[in-house]
Amino acid sequence: GIRRLEDVKKYLYAGAKKAVLDMDRESNRMLLKEASDRFGKEKIAVSVSEMYMISDYQELMEAYASVVLFYSDDGDEARQAARLLSVPVLPIGNYEQLSSYMELLREPNICGAAGSLLLKDSVNLYVMDGAVKDSLPEDLSFVTVKGYDEIEQDVAALDASKTLWLDSGSANYALCLRIPEGMKTVDEATPIAMMKAVKNETEIKSSLNAHKKDAVAMVKFIKWIKDVAAKTPHQTELSAAEQLRKFRAEEDGFFDLSFETIAGYGPNGSVIHYAPTPETDAEILPEGFLLLDSGGHYTDGTTDITRTIAVGPLTQEMIDDYTYVLKAHLAMHNAVLTPGMNGIDLDAITRAPMRAVGLDFKHGLSHGVGHLLSVHEGPNILRRVPTPITICPGMIMSNEPGVYIDNQFGVRIENEVLMKDDGKGNTINEPITFVPYEREAINPALLTDEELAWVNNYHKMVREVLLPRVDGDLAEFVKAQTEEITK
Repeated sequence: GIRRLEDVKKYLYAGAKKAVLDMDRESNRMLLKEASDRFGKEKIAVSVSEMYMISDYQELMEAYASVVLFYSDDGDEARQAARLLSVPVLPIGNYEQLSSYMELLREPNICGAAGSLLLKDSVNLYVMDGAVKDSLPEDLSFVTVKGYDEIEQDVAALDASKTLWLDSGSANYALCLRIPEGMKTVDEATPIAMMKAVKNETEIKSSLNAHKKDAVAMVKFIKWIKDVAAKTPHQTELSAAEQLRKFRAEEDGFFDLSFETIAGYGPNGSVIHYAPTPETDAEILPEGFLLLDSGGHYTDGTTDITRTIAVGPLTQEMIDDYTYVLKAHLAMHNAVLTPGMNGIDLDAITRAPMRAVGLDFKHGLSHGVGHLLSVHEGPNILRRVPTPITICPGMIMSNEPGVYIDNQFGVRIENEVLMKDDGKGNTINEPITFVPYEREAINPALLTDEELAWVNNYHKMVREVLLPRVDGDLAEFVKAQTEEITK
């Protein structure tokens, strides 16, 4: 709210490191020189929201401001501004996606900080050994890099008369115990949490591209495991997980797995979020289910997908249970959240088809997905304990109901979805995962006509996405897996 010289004085005397003048205001453009002369250029920053202002007021900003805050989600614009100006540029926008933000930080005149303890007189960045190979760019010289564990002693040394913003829902307990006694805290999600949760158009577009690449890796794997399951020596859970990693690594922009692959064959699939070890590594025989929960980090996005794959003949119980899980999965896809509804409502809608036949699952239904960050990202996490989580258009979340029959098999089906406004003020979702369901495990008699039509339309979309990206036997496999299912 700076409009007068007295406002600049008020903020600086209150302890602010810099006073920021909004260059959108003509009065502030006139005030800039006076404020810089009075308090010193190093105490003055400016903010702009349009590229034309960079060129129109370049000389003024370079002469009297120490840093330019550039409000834009467009990385190319930020680079152009940084190359035009002789003073540092700090991009302000949805740059939580690591790939684009770190790319910006490589620019000679871009500054920024992330994952930090921010104080009025310092910025500390705590990293694991090896995370920063050499040093931060020169324009980040104001950031002090410290060892990951040093944050505990630094929090303990904070001035107890000050106020600390800390979200106890995400900060670890050991760190919370280090807060000085009597120190006031603001215990709520920071604005950054929602900025990450609600994706911008660039993040959405690039996430879609990542999912299309990931779908190619997934159908390669599904075809491969179905082909090799009957062969000897048999594949195991660990060897299958490694093969899937190799298929993902073949895709452009593959960075890493987004989490340890959950490959549970037969009885191991009944263990929720089981992960194979050398001691538990089961052979994959040519019968039953392989539950595969996996994902990848690509330079343009993060994926998380579960498919329960028939690697041989199935029992009728397996087929029916798979179909009931599919019905729950479709219930979430078709849910319409009217104003006032939240995560509790979505959870109840999704579980209803399973509960109607005495089935349920003891894990959360959905979580937010980071953009080349944590694959399990809050605050939009729908846990089994009912919590009124707000769900907004622009969020990317999972849809992952399941059923687990102790010591026999497990079924989970997971797509990522994009939350959207339906034009009437309601929140709906659309799938952004493009991998066929297990058609051998679907009992069409248990699906309504509407549910079956949805599955067939989904498979039609999967075919349209994948066929331009695959050829030969794999293309024929995709066609076969996406053929229309009838009763």
